[in-house]
Amino acid sequence: MTAVAPGAESQPFVNFHDILASLSHSQQVAAVGAANYRLIESGLVKFADVVTSTRVRPFFEVLAREKLTLKEILKSGVSKHVAEKAYATVHTPAIELARKHANDLIERITATGISRQQVNQVVGKHFAGKVGIKAGPSGASKAVITPTDIRTLVEGLTTVQQTTVAKAALRKGPPPKPIVTTPARHPNPNVSQAIEIIESENIPTSVRDAKYWTSVAGDKAANTPLAYVAESNVVAVNPDAALWTDLDIAVRAGESGFTSSSDPFHFAHHEVGHFKHRNNIGETAYIAIPRDQTMPEAMAKQVSIYSRTNPVEFVAEVYAGMKAGKIYPADIMAEFDRLGGVKPTR
Repeated sequence: MTAVAPGAESQPFVNFHDILASLSHSQQVAAVGAANYRLIESGLVKFADVVTSTRVRPFFEVLAREKLTLKEILKSGVSKHVAEKAYATVHTPAIELARKHANDLIERITATGISRQQVNQVVGKHFAGKVGIKAGPSGASKAVITPTDIRTLVEGLTTVQQTTVAKAALRKGPPPKPIVTTPARHPNPNVSQAIEIIESENIPTSVRDAKYWTSVAGDKAANTPLAYVAESNVVAVNPDAALWTDLDIAVRAGESGFTSSSDPFHFAHHEVGHFKHRNNIGETAYIAIPRDQTMPEAMAKQVSIYSRTNPVEFVAEVYAGMKAGKIYPADIMAEFDRLGGVKPTR
């Protein structure tokens, strides 16, 4: 963002919708992502549903906003793998439960005579401090309603209104118990699901702030969603990485051959591969593996471009590929075993 000096004239407002609408078909597909474009071409959504004046909505957000069913998404031509992953992202048990709690409490509040407008005003004031603007077409970050936000909603009511709501709640019985999860459930459902994938393997995670990621990744911080930290044996999570607002980044990386799968959560599986590798051979042996030694090109061609980086990345890429269902030839598996890789469980 460029500052406008006093007395100076700002640049004209850039309307992403108008710019993308003027591009060629191939350029539009590249800009909005193949999955989003399938929805547009099939007539399920309009171009304006995907491209706003300020940003391009990620595929999972379009599904959630338009309340599309999995059957509709598949019928539009989106690949089964991409459709199922994106659909699951916005329909996790925790998200569905949070929605149910939110709707249930709002119904109880409005049933006592408090208008929906009053409810919206309280929520609006609360979320005004939660929404931030990020540079580039990603635009405003999207706030997600959580049980904490609903609690804040009630706290914003008068004492009399709170008492009325409490009495109404008691008449209807206690609310359902929330799902108990490990620390890191995050407001962004993609970050949350990545953490769930990692922690389901009994691997600790740690959500780190922007200062940490700048210190370890520099100008590549926005492109580094996760990192295995061998010294502390945890997977660090970058909640501000570009991937979490556009899972098609991971899909395109796999389709281009840069990574070993087009799974939207490929990078989560990749870091799990690092963790299992390190804990199989021990920290000393893991750290001793030379990071400046590239893998043979002929071998890397059978896995991914990134797998050629060094033996550690080779093992993680083979692991993530197998997790996605790939079967590798004997020479790849022999090297994987020799380096101490651990095969994924189904």
